[in-house]
Amino acid sequence: MTRAMSSPARPDPVLVFDRHRGGDTPIHAFGYAGANAGALKHLTMHLPARCGFSEFVSPGRGRRFREPPATSLPALCAQAAAGLPPQAGILFGYSLGALLAYETARMLQAAGRPPRALVACALNAPHRLPSDGSLHRGPLPLLRDHLARLGGTPREVLDDLSVLACFEPTIRADYQLIESYRHAAGEPLRCPIIVMGGTRDALTNGADMTAWSALTSGRFTEIWIDSGHFFLDGHADAWRECFELANSLAETFA
Repeated sequence: MTRAMSSPARPDPVLVFDRHRGGDTPIHAFGYAGANAGALKHLTMHLPARCGFSEFVSPGRGRRFREPPATSLPALCAQAAAGLPPQAGILFGYSLGALLAYETARMLQAAGRPPRALVACALNAPHRLPSDGSLHRGPLPLLRDHLARLGGTPREVLDDLSVLACFEPTIRADYQLIESYRHAAGEPLRCPIIVMGGTRDALTNGADMTAWSALTSGRFTEIWIDSGHFFLDGHADAWRECFELANSLAETFA
């Protein structure tokens, strides 16, 4: 007697976003490479009263920890698009998350469900990203050194390679998504785009951040913070400015 092989269970679209706060104008957030589930939850303290906040849960994290890490960016964005309500609100992404938010926005627009705004943080414009990269294939100490330069990873994780190795598969998969990405030309987004960058971020620069403006036919705004790559903590005034502007633009976008 043979046992039929079962295919891996597909994620329930309802469960790919964690809802941290309800609101009339929902913000759907995508985290940075290596981020754990809930890494962006603290940003809710900077939101306007009308804004809600939910966060995409990538495979291998949170309630999806039993799933293998994703290695296909289009498939990951398709999961996100399927998990969003028919009328998507504001898409927000940080670093890798900005790329996920952008490609998800393109999918939604192609399906006649354009988001009401896109907020992209700490990432050069997708069509200006490097066309090569091997960090995801490098030795673990090299990956550790890269994370240390960026900041944002707990010291106790970086100081013990055996601890870092526990997170290695998801981190490598995240960097593979970035390093294998190739931008495909197409219709620009119709929604407004807001970009946030750190003036001392070694991974971004002014010209390539401004290049996001070519990816929308709507309004484009830049917000700069005196910081390196990770400016998620602190900078309350800048975060409030960003979310208040996004909320305002979302209310007028048709």
